[in-house]
Amino acid sequence: MKVTLFCDMKAEGWRSMDRYAQSLSAQLSAFIRQPADRLSIFNTEPPVKSSAVRMFWRGRIYPRLAAGNQADVNHILDHSYGHLLNFLDPKRSVVTCHDLMPLIYEKNESLRREFESVVGNIKKAAKVIADSVDTQNDLIKYLSVPEDKITVVYLGVDPVFRPFSFKEKTAARKKFGLPEGKIIFSHGRADLPWKNTEGIIRAFSEVAKAVPGAYLLKVNSLTSEQTALLKQLGLSERYLEIDNPSDKDLAGLYNLADVFLSPSFKEGFGLTVLEAMACGLPQVVSRGTSLEEITGDLGIYVDPANIGQIAETVLGVIDGRINVPPQEALTAQAGKFSWEKTANGTMEIYKKVFASLKII
Repeated sequence: MKVTLFCDMKAEGWRSMDRYAQSLSAQLSAFIRQPADRLSIFNTEPPVKSSAVRMFWRGRIYPRLAAGNQADVNHILDHSYGHLLNFLDPKRSVVTCHDLMPLIYEKNESLRREFESVVGNIKKAAKVIADSVDTQNDLIKYLSVPEDKITVVYLGVDPVFRPFSFKEKTAARKKFGLPEGKIIFSHGRADLPWKNTEGIIRAFSEVAKAVPGAYLLKVNSLTSEQTALLKQLGLSERYLEIDNPSDKDLAGLYNLADVFLSPSFKEGFGLTVLEAMACGLPQVVSRGTSLEEITGDLGIYVDPANIGQIAETVLGVIDGRINVPPQEALTAQAGKFSWEKTANGTMEIYKKVFASLKII
């Protein structure tokens, strides 16, 4: 069986999609044992790094090149490339859907329709992989994808995300110059409305009033509006920001934090929550989202719309009023998610698609 993985262009700058492609392909390669089997990875990059050229390349050039690189089974690794199903044989194609957020949160009607036209192709695929049960339910609700076409295959966590030794923590703190106070860590694109960044800032404002030595640590930049809110609330000196850390550095930041805060209104999966948990970091997360599928009984749950509850819960964690799960329990829960399991589940879907072609 020959399989081609159709990856996102790296010019997109989508870290989680790049990780999915790299980690899945590495594990799948270990399964290739027969001479007749082959795993190919297809990608192409625009010659100029500009938004207009990138979008043109994604929509026009990539699909035509992809059509000439089909295999026994094609796997489109990102729903944002669902338009490839107009150029690939859908009967031998699998697509992974990570989330459908723009259908729910995008306010620009033109952009929403454009996204819908791309992901609407998903139902043409022979099989659809969803990162979570929550995403599976959205596929059924918003795109009417038949349930029997969808299989939930959870993502994994890389070994670099683990508890650090005291020496490693000391080195990481020195490298980033982090203060000795309480660190509330939040990680996610601030410009995405479902990440609830404004809610995080407002909740931290309440925490900061009660704990003079508390800091909010964020990976990647806030929007100009969020920066203005931070200043308005007098939090500029209590805010720490680190752009694009390496995986090793990110693991160090998780290890230096006191609590991971992710009160998202919705998530497709929650890779950063899984990474934090693998490092043994307690998490305050949203109830009623896919994050419950990751943290299970070990999550400390809040209503993402209730700023006061978020603040009080974070305070309870850092001052000891709320008992947090032991590090060993958190890492054991994270250990239930591995890229090997992701690859195994994905390979089973390939086999089903390949077998169905023989029947046809």
